Amino acid sequence: MVSLPLWDIWEMLEIRSKALLKVMGSVSHLRGGLQVVTRMPPMENANGPPRPWRYGLSNLDFDLSRAEIAALPDELDRLELPVSAQFARDLLVEFDRVEPEPDHESVTWPWSGSFMRALDRVVDAIPAEIGTRTALIIPTDRAKLYKGERQVYSSLVRARFPGASKDFSESERCYALSAYTASVFHSIRCLEAGLRAVARCLSIPDPTKGSQRNWHFALDAIEKKILTKWPDASDRFDGDGSHFELVHGALKGMQNPYRNATMHLDQFYDEEDARHIMEMVAGFLRTVAQRCDENGDPKA
Repeated sequence: MVSLPLWDIWEMLEIRSKALLKVMGSVSHLRGGLQVVTRMPPMENANGPPRPWRYGLSNLDFDLSRAEIAALPDELDRLELPVSAQFARDLLVEFDRVEPEPDHESVTWPWSGSFMRALDRVVDAIPAEIGTRTALIIPTDRAKLYKGERQVYSSLVRARFPGASKDFSESERCYALSAYTASVFHSIRCLEAGLRAVARCLSIPDPTKGSQRNWHFALDAIEKKILTKWPDASDRFDGDGSHFELVHGALKGMQNPYRNATMHLDQFYDEEDARHIMEMVAGFLRTVAQRCDENGDPKA
């Protein structure tokens, strides 16, 4: 029994599509090579009539073809196509039964009817078995976002908040796959990285009790710290006072309509919602990142 690795959905989509393309390419190359390129002409025979047309390979082509066939079972197992994988193993057995036949110029490897039938079984089984699977195709305009070649969260934000890197990627990837509510969920988790950084920058200790690990408690603590450090309104016109009052207000404004709503079962988001929230969170984190990193350094 083949032991398959545990893949998350993103790895599964990419690895299996590559494996499928590799398998189909190998089979097409092998079958085409046998039926077109390697058809050998009749040989001269001084003691009798010319020998009939036959299929065969040179030594070099033989080695290359065997390597392709030997790789097929593992690739098909990775795709979870067990019937095709077994047929590919049978094909390898038939391949290894072929014996070389001397030629007047080189050695060729003729193909028996049993080998060609084994090859046909593999060729027929793969598309039939794939038909029982579901394939997901990402539109070309979202492929770059899915693969990380285009990013909503800037390089500055990613550098300053490495602890949220998984949520940055999954927010973008969920959006690329049209899983909009999931994208919003990860965007809000990214937002919490900014909330924590602001609190740490103000030297507010991380909460140790479960009852304190909520936005209401954190925002109250941030507001009290701001009023303590910059008690007069004039102190908050510029500099750090202005910055922290701005980010506190932004977090307060996003708490109920976005953070709290996302956690409820009856809330769903469409494409426009998900894009708006992802870009809003990315912009907020860019503002925070211009002042501190995820550990709140440098401190206010």
